[in-house]
Amino acid sequence: MESGGVKGTGDSGIPPRYGERKITDEEYEALRKKTPTAKIRKQVNKGHNKKIETEDQALPGKTFIGSLEADHIVSMDRIASMDGFGNLTKKQQLEVLNNPENFTGLSKSANTSKQSKSYEECTHYKKGTPDEIEVSLDFRSKIITREKQLERILQKQIDDFKKE
Repeated sequence: MESGGVKGTGDSGIPPRYGERKITDEEYEALRKKTPTAKIRKQVNKGHNKKIETEDQALPGKTFIGSLEADHIVSMDRIASMDGFGNLTKKQQLEVLNNPENFTGLSKSANTSKQSKSYEECTHYKKGTPDEIEVSLDFRSKIITREKQLERILQKQIDDFKKE
């Protein structure tokens, strides 16, 4: 069963297969400019009031005012290293990279701190500084579980495109 009309987003039992990235740095940067889309940025901000001070769900004790940033749960770097990604058309690559299930809203601070690390790797904000904050264990636990599901979904999406 497909989810929301996005190819490859149904139940998936396909473990992700990672290898060397098969696209050039130039191709990567061209794709980077097209993800996330404006629609996804809007999606992660649904129900969020950017005008009021908000507790940061990822960084306990930190608050922010403003929009949430759309963060890839499975990072773009990891997706680009999945088996078969480099063989897809640019349109298909962007469809995988912009799979709406693979985004969560993060504060600018949390997103900047995370960079392209997985949520398992991202344990602290400003690690080794006086401003260091441990990322919320509850938040990380939920996102890591979702990240593992999404790796399988995204690999299936890539594999399904290759069958076309």
